[in-house]
Amino acid sequence: MSKNMHQFDGERPRKRAKIEVSQESDLAGTLDTLRKSLRQQQNQEGLAQTLVALRNRLTVKPTEGPIAPQDERLAFLQSWLETNPGAEEIFDIWSGANARQLSLLSAVISSLASIVTLLSSHYTFHALGQPIVKNLLSSPWIQNLNGYLSSSHNDLVLATLKLFNAVSTFAGGREQRALMDVFAWESKALFKLLNMRRRTKSGRVPDALAMPDIRTLYMLFILSFVNPASSSGVKLSLLEQHRDTFASIFKGLAADPYAVVRRVLEVSWSGIWSDARVKRTAKIGVFNESIFSHIVKLYERSQPEGPEEDEVPADLVHHFLLAVCTRPHTGVCFRDRGWYLREIDEVRTTPEDAEDASPKSGRLHNRILANVLKGLKVNDDARQQELALKILASCPELVAGYWPAAALTLEPRLSSKWIANIAFFGSVISLHIPEWSFFIPNGTLYQPTPPPLSSFLENVLPSVNIKAHLSRGLQSTSPLVQHCTALVLAKCLEKYARVLNVMHKIEAVLEEDAESGQWGRRRRDLECEIRRRVPEFQVIVAASQQHRAGDLTKRNVPPSNDTQVALLAESSTRLLWLYHHCLPVLVEETRFDVGKLVQNLADEEGRHQEGVAGLYTLRQLHILRLLRENDQFVWSGKTGRRTHLYTTVPAIRIAVDILFQHDADEVHCWLGSLPVLSRTSDAESPDGTVLGDEQEAIITFLDDCFQRCIKTPYRYLDELEALNEDAGNAFQLSPLVMTVLEQLRAKLSASLLSVSDALALASFVRRKLETLGVLERLTEAVREAMAPEKLPNGSSVVSNAIERETGMLSESIRRLSDTFEPIPVPGRQTAAVQVFLENIEKLRPPSSVEEGEKSAAELVDWLRLVDRPLHPTEILRLIQAVHTFHAPTVVQLWQIPFDCWLLHSPPSSFESFERRQLVAKAIFDQPASGFQSILAALRLVYHYLSSSPGKREYLLLVSIIVQTAMAHFSSQQMDTLKESIFGAVIIRSLCQSNREPDILQGLEELLRTCIDVSRPSDVELVATFAGAWAAITRDGLATNDLSAICVWVPYMNDEDVFVLLDRMQASPADHAHGGFLKLLESLVKTVQRVVVKPETSVIKEDRLRNLISFYSRFPNFRSIEHAISTALGASLPLGLDEELARSFSSKALSDIVSSAVLRWKRQKQLREWYSMASTFIEQEPWTNDTASIATKLARLHPASRQALWELLSSPRSLELGTSHLAHCIRACLDCGSPVLSSVVGTSSEIWSQHFSRVLESFLSVKKREDNRTCLRIALWLMLLHLSKSRPDLHGILNERVSSLSKKDISVDIIRLVRDLSDDSDQVDAIRSSMVDQGLKWAAHMFAGSGELDGPAVSALGLLGEKTTVKAHLLDPVISTVVQNRLSEVVALEFVRKLLSRTQMKPVLVNRHLQSIIRHPSFYKHASPSSSSHGPLIHLVHALFHLHPTNTCQPSHIAPLSVAYGGSQSETDKRLLGIFRLYEETRKTSAAPFLARWSISDGSTTTSAQAIANLDPGQVFRTCLVFPAQEKETVLLDSVRDSQLTSQQLYDPFFVLSLCAQMLVEFPPYSAAEWLSFFRTNVVSLIIRGLSSEDTPVRQIAAAQLSVLSTLLDVRLSPFIRMQMLTLLQKQASDFQERPHVRYMLDLLKDSIKYLSDTDTGAPSRIPAFTTLLLAHALRAVFYPANFIYPPTARFLLQRPELDMSDVPMLYSMLYSATGEWKKERGWMLKFLADAMLGAERAEWGVFKRRRTWDLLASLWTSGSSDRVLRMGIVEILLNLTCSRHIVTSLVLKSALLAWMEMTLLAPQGDLHFVWLKVLENILMSADSAKLDAVTSGAWKSSIGRCLGALLERTGGYSPAGSSLPGAPVPSISALLSNCISRLEKLERVTKFEAPLQLSPESNASKLHTSYTARGEPGLSDVENWGLIVIALWRVAMLQSTGGPAWETMTARMLILRAMVEDGCTEGEWVRKEIADALMQK
Repeated sequence: MSKNMHQFDGERPRKRAKIEVSQESDLAGTLDTLRKSLRQQQNQEGLAQTLVALRNRLTVKPTEGPIAPQDERLAFLQSWLETNPGAEEIFDIWSGANARQLSLLSAVISSLASIVTLLSSHYTFHALGQPIVKNLLSSPWIQNLNGYLSSSHNDLVLATLKLFNAVSTFAGGREQRALMDVFAWESKALFKLLNMRRRTKSGRVPDALAMPDIRTLYMLFILSFVNPASSSGVKLSLLEQHRDTFASIFKGLAADPYAVVRRVLEVSWSGIWSDARVKRTAKIGVFNESIFSHIVKLYERSQPEGPEEDEVPADLVHHFLLAVCTRPHTGVCFRDRGWYLREIDEVRTTPEDAEDASPKSGRLHNRILANVLKGLKVNDDARQQELALKILASCPELVAGYWPAAALTLEPRLSSKWIANIAFFGSVISLHIPEWSFFIPNGTLYQPTPPPLSSFLENVLPSVNIKAHLSRGLQSTSPLVQHCTALVLAKCLEKYARVLNVMHKIEAVLEEDAESGQWGRRRRDLECEIRRRVPEFQVIVAASQQHRAGDLTKRNVPPSNDTQVALLAESSTRLLWLYHHCLPVLVEETRFDVGKLVQNLADEEGRHQEGVAGLYTLRQLHILRLLRENDQFVWSGKTGRRTHLYTTVPAIRIAVDILFQHDADEVHCWLGSLPVLSRTSDAESPDGTVLGDEQEAIITFLDDCFQRCIKTPYRYLDELEALNEDAGNAFQLSPLVMTVLEQLRAKLSASLLSVSDALALASFVRRKLETLGVLERLTEAVREAMAPEKLPNGSSVVSNAIERETGMLSESIRRLSDTFEPIPVPGRQTAAVQVFLENIEKLRPPSSVEEGEKSAAELVDWLRLVDRPLHPTEILRLIQAVHTFHAPTVVQLWQIPFDCWLLHSPPSSFESFERRQLVAKAIFDQPASGFQSILAALRLVYHYLSSSPGKREYLLLVSIIVQTAMAHFSSQQMDTLKESIFGAVIIRSLCQSNREPDILQGLEELLRTCIDVSRPSDVELVATFAGAWAAITRDGLATNDLSAICVWVPYMNDEDVFVLLDRMQASPADHAHGGFLKLLESLVKTVQRVVVKPETSVIKEDRLRNLISFYSRFPNFRSIEHAISTALGASLPLGLDEELARSFSSKALSDIVSSAVLRWKRQKQLREWYSMASTFIEQEPWTNDTASIATKLARLHPASRQALWELLSSPRSLELGTSHLAHCIRACLDCGSPVLSSVVGTSSEIWSQHFSRVLESFLSVKKREDNRTCLRIALWLMLLHLSKSRPDLHGILNERVSSLSKKDISVDIIRLVRDLSDDSDQVDAIRSSMVDQGLKWAAHMFAGSGELDGPAVSALGLLGEKTTVKAHLLDPVISTVVQNRLSEVVALEFVRKLLSRTQMKPVLVNRHLQSIIRHPSFYKHASPSSSSHGPLIHLVHALFHLHPTNTCQPSHIAPLSVAYGGSQSETDKRLLGIFRLYEETRKTSAAPFLARWSISDGSTTTSAQAIANLDPGQVFRTCLVFPAQEKETVLLDSVRDSQLTSQQLYDPFFVLSLCAQMLVEFPPYSAAEWLSFFRTNVVSLIIRGLSSEDTPVRQIAAAQLSVLSTLLDVRLSPFIRMQMLTLLQKQASDFQERPHVRYMLDLLKDSIKYLSDTDTGAPSRIPAFTTLLLAHALRAVFYPANFIYPPTARFLLQRPELDMSDVPMLYSMLYSATGEWKKERGWMLKFLADAMLGAERAEWGVFKRRRTWDLLASLWTSGSSDRVLRMGIVEILLNLTCSRHIVTSLVLKSALLAWMEMTLLAPQGDLHFVWLKVLENILMSADSAKLDAVTSGAWKSSIGRCLGALLERTGGYSPAGSSLPGAPVPSISALLSNCISRLEKLERVTKFEAPLQLSPESNASKLHTSYTARGEPGLSDVENWGLIVIALWRVAMLQSTGGPAWETMTARMLILRAMVEDGCTEGEWVRKEIADALMQK
């Protein structure tokens, strides 16, 4: 074929003929036809037609859905490629074509693109496409494709780009890395492709993705490398190596179609920004300011550009930028320091120097966003404005620098641009205050130093000539300009007020001094500067006077523009208030009469105008706020003839002044009585009398009364006092009441009131006095003043209405003193009223609120003036009508519904709980219900309570009111409410002297509702009453006082309770009547509460005797027995015998510890109870309290235990309940050795009966958890201690276990069998039976879909490890777990544990292994992100090791390569162990499987590709810790926020092995392959291997370096075949980094020769400093953008050989004078820390030779303000203190401890915890024997002082000191006390949890390194608490004598023992020792 094609070389290109569809079908119709066409065509045109036909047949159209595996095209391709592998026929045609046959080349390329695309659709066809892709990526085809991109033939360029896209996306991007290496990225023609857009004649652009042009195809090709399916390594390579190419697709993006723009932004977000494995630095390096400037241009396209309305490019780019730019820690948005400046180059010595710096002097962290903000057009586009606001909100540090950069035009002018500018200015100012920046980084404490003044100013009132602009704006002639300016100024002042509030709060928290505090000084500076920047107050006053609502006639404002006037008036008034609130100093400097504003409150013109009513109300609110702020305003001042009160009442109704000082709450009653209705101007009564405005009449009247009362208040006070004396009541009222009464009389007598005004006053007075519930005498005075003969003439209808109002008042007041009499109800309805109501109901609903309010007012007047009584049905219809017109008016019909309920309800009705609830609910249903409403309602109830005989019922009503109020008010308000209740005169009277049984019942209910005996504040409210009743009992117990005393006993203090108990003990026996016993029962219940109170430390002996004496007198009085049990339990150490899970769940640990410490102190009173044991043991029948007392006494004295043992050994014990029996057995057998030996030596058949009873009860029903635990422990103790009866007990247990059903299986029975300590045959049989039954139960449970019983499964697994497991029972369990529970960690661990105890046949093991590996979800559950990842791999590992000969099959090994991550995690180590097992068993290398390993998808086929897929960053992290990672001091996976975990590091042995295989099989030979290889940092890892202590590792590393050197230097290549020599020479010439690498390897080769070990032939170990330097230098060569490249290159090139005994670049980097000195110094500190990680004597010798530590110590002293420097030094110290000999040398020769002691005297900021870790390292690593011998123990004293200094500032602890050998630290007592106080703080915020999983040794032996310096243990608070308790208890045990610290830690150990699941070894030991000690006492 190639031969035939050469004849076309000389032909001229012919015009392509149009091919018919039928002809195309014939050319590629069948397989034979295709072959024939390809082989027999002799001309270019024919071949082109055939290839085009083939392409058309195989093309996948964009509109097609997913391609089915059975697609005809795939079948056709498969048949063709099976006979034509790799599409050789097409490649032959391609090779025969010349460069001028462009049409043929286009057809070849396009057909290949269609073939690759189609074969990529399904995994099963990838093998057919792989050879094609491999050919395309090899020479010469890839060179041809790269050359075609520069062709002028557009079709060829299009086809080539399509082929490149197909190759890139083939098999999910499998060959992307190889394609990236061979693609001609440097070609100049690529940039030309971006300008080749499709041009159509019609101007319409087709679907850009369905029919892409050249630019679009090239963009898609670039995007294919960063799509979500691509590996992170490929993305990183593109972004780092071809950054400009990727950035080029954004140039011109603004002109691309919507679909293309969407694809670019979606891939950028999902493929780059959402991929956490791609370094953020690489992302930001691409998305710089230039890229964002191109993206922002898309905002100009704001119209829909597609068939859908939402296809708007501006919206698309807006959402992308919001996601990338406005979320801290995401995209290019970083969390900076807020209003604080970042660290600047020069170190400022004082805060004053720093605050004077301008915002530009600091370096911005968000520089990109700062530049993006400059390019946003916030005036033109709302989207860009939103973006700018959100950026500034997320990065508040950008605000200060934004103002000069934005250059907003703020000069006032009437233009849309200015309005947009000033509005945006106000929006920026209104952003929230970044309070988070005021805290210390990573802390919860405020920074003592405030941000600089400039930051405050630029965020409140920026420096943009703001004062002049705002002043001119407020004085502008344009109302719109004035309004906009006023709004902005208001926002500035509101922001200023918020800032001041925050600063005040911080000052209070920091407890700053008023004069010298930094925050206070900064606040005063801010106030002074703000006063200079705001407009003068005269300008504000002038604007407010200009905008008065009533001054419309003097201005050229159209009367219809009411909204404009209202807006200006509101904004100007707001400014007046804000100036008074924020700038009172400016206000005081200006003469301004605040009283003039009051008249604006009376402005009624705008109150009801539609659209401005809200502004009118808001303006009134501003005025009232202003009046509150102004201390010059007095209510008695006048506006004209009226006082300010007259003017203000329409808005605030009434003022709180000196007239209400006696009770500020009374003012709310006056407010609620004022009318709210507005009558129409033509309102009349039925007889034609004109009805005036009620509001005007009452306000005028009250204003007059107010003035008179203010002038002569004492006269009215005297009259009110005289009235109270006449009535015999001390109820306090305002003297204004008497003024109203006097003026009412005077004005009616003088006929100064119209009949309408008289009606208004009558209604007002009635509502007012009803609300207050005043005296009857006062009511009579009102009736006399408004008698009919004194009323004004003119209307009998109105006069009758007035008489009815006074009658209603009299009836209400009369009911306060008289008994209830039902109000007569009319017998029938009135016809006239019916007609009237029907007409009302037919009316249309009002069209406006004002109209409805007036109609409702007319109905209310009709009800008042109607001259006949109404039936209840008529009243309900009237209320409904009023509600229809105006709902709020309903309250005018029934002023307060609660009053109506109270008025019409007899006391007997309150017997019903439902009625009381309904009445109480009425208080909260009223429109303005609040706290004052409750107080007013209670005052009314008090009056009924004082006069009505039904006091009990009203007390019950008060109780239900309080109970209802608890759901509506805060605890502080409820405290106030309770104080008011028990402060009321009537309540106090009833509490002090009442003895009536009914009233006592009501009082008891009231006390039970209001008083919580656990709250001291509540008990204090009634302490006086309880003390008075207690005092009565001291004179004797009268029979009639007993009931009352019973009520008050629970609220007496402890002393009074016990005195009363003594008094009752001394009473004669004949006094034991009902009242006496009731009082005794109340006392006993109170004693139960008293004995457990924290305040009751020890109870006196005689009082305990009284309880025992009462029990002797009243043996059947169970309450006494319960009290004794409670008192006895309160004296035993907590956790000694009881379980804590139920009693203390969800409580704070501090409460439990307080109770435990208290009970520990009460131990000395236990001896009072010893003599009572026989009394309780002999009692019949037993109660729970009896059993509790008997078991507790048995733990205290041998005699008590002996008595209980005798009971258990007697037939009488068979009568005990099973629960009581179990508790007694546990008490007798759960003790120490001396007592136990005396009671367990007997053998009796009765114990078999006891065992059977307890066992049956244990298994029969579902008991409570604590009871089941007690039964289990009792059974276990019998099996443990009853040695003579043990065989019989074992037989009973075995028989019962063998017959267990599935429902009987539980965690308790499994634990019982598991804990059997004997290893006899009987025990083995029991365990075997239990496991057999358990496996049947487990198989059934695993097969179901319910939740697993995790504790039971875990316990069964532990039991299975102690016995042999039957394979036929385990087999179905494994099957069900694999099928249904592969994601359950508990199930997987259970199966793995049992596998080691069974003899399973190989065929079963293979079956289970295959079912796991071939499970559809295996890869999902085996992924590192799955919780079942570790257990699943562990199970597979166990299965492989059962029968390696059968399990190690290639089909089993191959799938595991995908699950293998190559890391150092335990899971990956097990997988690597499986690969090694395969090699050992099969004697075959596992290299073919590992060659296909890939961290992304396992799709590689060679070891070279596997190496290329390594993550360079992860490889280099491995370099930093290798070979030190073999030490356990390096990595702590249990540390939260640790810098390194085992999952983040590669296994170096795996990487070295993989690299060795690659060098043997596929060594790199091209420049691209060399670059790709070196950029993985694998060579750096090999170099680091020379520092390994393992000789084989060094040998492997040296061998690989030798091979690399050979491959790089072809002159020294004797091992390479001669055929490769020419190719190597040609390809290596393009490798420009080759000389650098060659030079470094030569330096290293010379070093290896110099240090060679001639005995073993292996290279000697090279110090870590050398290998680490070469690793950094080699990495920098291939990443030259790294700043470390010039220093390392310069250092290496200046030296002919490496000095192994020197610290490289030490002085030049630590004391660098370059512009990047901070980076270089930080790098050097990190270099030293990494080099000393796991250091040996060689590294320490090098480090010590240059006196490096002395240099670091001097740097510490000079860098007092450089936190980064100090953190780096401490990290070095952490690594140094991990070595025993280094620590000893530093302490003895460098005075490390003395230096630390001086250093720690100063505050360390957030380094406190790191210093604690340093001290812990020293304690664990130091050679204490040597240090003690040299320093005589002084080093321990120094450590103690260091710990003391640290513990004063932080809450850490150092458990290592608990195991320090030798004498303890001298200051250990003080340190222990300090730690305990810190522990108590942790306990306050930690909840009790049980059961608790705790491994005390988890972190005990781990040393801290630089990689765990910032991390914390990954434990919960309660787990941390448990570890601290164990550590501190160990320290407390070191003390020679017990003390408070030992006692409190021992009490905590008992609690911890009860919390830890399956017990705590040390805690159990403590419990037994305490039990023995109590017994011996």
